[in-house]
Amino acid sequence: MLSVELESLGLMLSVNGNSLYIGNEKDEGIYVDDLTSLKSDEAYKRVIELEKELRGVITELKELCSNELRNNNGINGVIDEVKEVA
Repeated sequence: MLSVELESLGLMLSVNGNSLYIGNEKDEGIYVDDLTSLKSDEAYKRVIELEKELRGVITELKELCSNELRNNNGINGVIDEVKEVA
């Protein structure tokens, strides 16, 4: 499941399997039960691209933070089994 929330904009994107929801608390948003059933497969391709990009960025960010924590360069935090989550 992929879930992204842009808090400052109040927007949420949630992908669960082939289902997609985009919206916020103030409007109804959109819900697509099966992305592959859309006439244009562009939305499905973009969701897959977004998921791959986010996975890469999250992994890279975890590695950067983990290295900083190990080197104790001013970041306060705890290493929570970074390899397990990544």
